Amino acid sequence: MTARRTLLTLAAFLPFLAAGCAVAPANARRWRGRFAFSAELEGGAERQSGRFELTDSRELLRLDLLTPLSGILARIEETPRGASFSRGGTDEPVVAADLDELLMRLLGFTLPVRELRDLLAAGPAAPDALEADGWRCRILSRRADGSAKRLRIERAAGPRMTLTAVTDDDD
Repeated sequence: MTARRTLLTLAAFLPFLAAGCAVAPANARRWRGRFAFSAELEGGAERQSGRFELTDSRELLRLDLLTPLSGILARIEETPRGASFSRGGTDEPVVAADLDELLMRLLGFTLPVRELRDLLAAGPAAPDALEADGWRCRILSRRADGSAKRLRIERAAGPRMTLTAVTDDDD
């Protein structure tokens, strides 16, 4: 996977996101699942799919894109000390003061990160759809308890991007 493809995949997936500590706090909430991502770019279409793990607590927001054997392909984290992006432990991390600054530096635009994290965390109280900064976020299906099972995030302006994520049942 090229650096550009990794960044674009993470860019689309950041809403389900996630620089600092390697171990998640004890009070962290985790979501795991699968994702499919597509983007219409100047050079053609990009498509990626894979697995993810999103960790969220007061101290940490982390998104890991995973290999089939659960190795980390790429990681984005935000803590009270700042935000970072790294690929597979081989590159120096890119750091910024916060997630929005990191995204602007890496991609040239921001993403509805906190809004989508809130959709996942809200459980049955989550609205079916929301819009933020040119992104439309929808819950496509719910579990029996009303929490989000399958979500879609779409961006029509700029590079057109679509991300569909399905959370695992055991979370």
